[in-house]
Amino acid sequence: MRANLVLAVVFTALFVASPGCVIEDLDLVGRPCPCTGDLVCVEGRCLQPSSMSACTGDEQCDDGHVCLDSACRLASSCAALKKAHAAAPSASYSIAPPGVAPLPVYCDMVEDGGGWMLVTAEMIASEFSGAVSVVKAADARGGLSLTVRASTDGCGAPDSRDKSHHVLYVKDVIPWQSIRAHHRFTGAAICWSLFGAWWSLEDRDPNLVEFDPAKDSIRDQVRMGPTGGDAFDGLAGHCGDADNFWYPVGAERSATVTLRRRTPSSPAGLGIRAECIPTLPSETGWDYDQIYVRE
Repeated sequence: MRANLVLAVVFTALFVASPGCVIEDLDLVGRPCPCTGDLVCVEGRCLQPSSMSACTGDEQCDDGHVCLDSACRLASSCAALKKAHAAAPSASYSIAPPGVAPLPVYCDMVEDGGGWMLVTAEMIASEFSGAVSVVKAADARGGLSLTVRASTDGCGAPDSRDKSHHVLYVKDVIPWQSIRAHHRFTGAAICWSLFGAWWSLEDRDPNLVEFDPAKDSIRDQVRMGPTGGDAFDGLAGHCGDADNFWYPVGAERSATVTLRRRTPSSPAGLGIRAECIPTLPSETGWDYDQIYVRE
């Protein structure tokens, strides 16, 4: 008890003895927090003094702050905001992830348990692709959408590296563990890997756990079944024309899929590899939109 009291006094002394936090201090619970100017160190973050105002509700806070733990502050993520305010609506919010300057984001607070952050073009770390063309756009909320179309170079290519493929890595703006996206598939592919499955391109692995119907979710399915039905059969990799939802050429197929990140310390995102058919029209491709991540 005495040791804990001494530690508390030391932390408090460090916090009080450095007005403006001009050196790398410890906050009140012992985490590093380098601050400058009139910012103060609270919970490992440099905050304006006004953001620490006591509160009992969000209406008592301003500048995008919300009432968390009886103080006005920015939530660290959409998921943190959802946890603190279960009834929070889907909307644009300001968040302050650890080690990142506060930023505006759109949070989906309804679908799949809520707490999802919309991915924008600025949140893309890097991309890898081959034998495809890629067109990017933004939706009304600023969310990134991509249209990927295979080129004939990827049709019948003997080497997996030459088949049409695209990998998109999402920055760790928050330490995300799940990713959700709406997928659309056009044309026809005789062989493909998607929804976390990956063949032969280990250096461009999307770093997702392969889709598992028992643990992952898929909804809004349209023509995702192997015989033309809507229900996806759960196989994230396929080669051949039998029981192939992406063959033959037909109406657009689509689904919204949630997947898990495999290794938190490695880059991760979305990836699809497909082999188009040389004798069929070259409209084979896929689209991503409504891309969200969550802790």
